[in-house]
Parts: sequence; structure tokens; C-alpha cells
Amino acid sequence: MILYSRLKRQVTPDLNALSVVLFLISGGAALVAELVRYRSEQRRLRD
Repeated sequence: MILYSRLKRQVTPDLNALSVVLFLISGGAALVAELVRYRSEQRRLRD
């Protein structure tokens, strides 16, 4: 809600920084999830 209300006013540098941080966190989480999936698939194929 805070992000939406700020976007209605104007985009500030701190909002841009917060957006980048959130983007990096979600990208990192997706990368970790893909690595976990890949490793479990490799173990399944090996067994």
C-alpha cells in the first residue's frame, strides 16, 4: 500500500532503490529454487 500511494505522488530515488532491492531478492529466490530443483532432479535420475 505504501508503494502504491507513493507512486501516485511521484517516484523518488528511495522508491527506486527499494524496487531494485525487491527485484534482486525475488531474482535470487528464483535462482535458489531452480538450483534446488535441478539438484533434486539429478539425484532422482542417479538413483
